[in-house]
Amino acid sequence: MGGRINQRVDQVPTGDITSVVAGDGLSGGGSAGAVSLAMDVNELSVVTAVASDYIAIEDVGDNTTKKALISDITARLG
Repeated sequence: MGGRINQRVDQVPTGDITSVVAGDGLSGGGSAGAVSLAMDVNELSVVTAVASDYIAIEDVGDNTTKKALISDITARLG
């Protein structure tokens, strides 16, 4: 019976990522092998931030990327 289950699992279609495309402010990507993306903020458009906007931050406390409200950041600076 185990062989039949393995045969059925082998028949389940799996997806392949065929390419990673770098969008605005990003470089890198590719269509084969290990690909990576890098961000260059100088390529992004300039905007006036408002209190309800989010920005991405790197939390050095737990080494994760998170989002923060502009209003939270300015409240801590004031």
